[in-house]
Amino acid sequence: LFIVGALANLGEAAALPDIIDCIRGRSVSFITRVAGLLLDFQSSFIALYPELEPRRDPEITELLVEYTRLAPTKSFYPYLLALFREADTDARIRRKAFDCLVEHYPFALNPADHLDNGDPEIARRACLALGERPGTANARILLSAARNGGGDARENAILGLSRMIARSPRAFRYLVGVLREDIDGPDSPALYDVLAHRIDYFLLKRDDFHVAVTERIVRNGLSRGRVSDLIAFLNKNRDLSVEDRLVRAIQPGLSDRTIGLDELRMYLKYEILQKLGLSPLPVPTRRINEKNERVGRLPFVALLALVSAAFPAFLLARLLRAPGAPSFADAL
Repeated sequence: LFIVGALANLGEAAALPDIIDCIRGRSVSFITRVAGLLLDFQSSFIALYPELEPRRDPEITELLVEYTRLAPTKSFYPYLLALFREADTDARIRRKAFDCLVEHYPFALNPADHLDNGDPEIARRACLALGERPGTANARILLSAARNGGGDARENAILGLSRMIARSPRAFRYLVGVLREDIDGPDSPALYDVLAHRIDYFLLKRDDFHVAVTERIVRNGLSRGRVSDLIAFLNKNRDLSVEDRLVRAIQPGLSDRTIGLDELRMYLKYEILQKLGLSPLPVPTRRINEKNERVGRLPFVALLALVSAAFPAFLLARLLRAPGAPSFADAL
């Protein structure tokens, strides 16, 4: 990499083929660093692109995709699209190409077309990409995916909607409006999962609708074991009237079968647990597995042993090379 850096510092376009040749057989991290160095040759590299584009060597593909991520230009977009669509493209490269397309070429690819992609990771990224594009149409698409999908598909859609309302107050108001139209409608379970992140908004309002939504968010969280947002809010809250309202909302949903019961008992403040009639549970300590700890120390111990052995040998060699030093046999 030092040699590549030196060639890049020369700024000579003639060095480009040599720099590109040096990536053959190299790691992804090495190629990523080389792509960064090639930014100094932007116009020359783009001129060389037509010669590189037909090649499908893994290293060249990695270099072109990484370079496009760093310096997106029009000339690279068809290449990314082809890589994404080709059946034999490596899964990691396809995902990287997808990310580049949705971020830098938003009109080249519609994430909504890939919510059911055969690659679960691309399906997840498609939901997140829609979440980065707030709007009523995209919110409806994600709501539909949450309503009709199961397992990961539903979770991905909820993640996308959560990202959307974090970015856009208008999208948040739209989802609240959907809930207002039908508080127990087919979209409500997914909406309660999404809006749990904003339970503070509903607690600040005392009208019947917002009180009812608060109760349903709490009930939904308890029934599904999604109580982390509730715990975080209660532990930070300093308004006793808000605390009492939440305690009243939580109590009816508590039983031995409550999925999030242990989490509440481990992480809620003691004073709140007392109000709920719950006893605290100790928080489990996360200890690194001793076997893994030993394995992790092995390379370091081996290095120390090597240094310890090499240092006396180095001193002996220096002594023997000094003028008037005894021979190796005499030294022994």
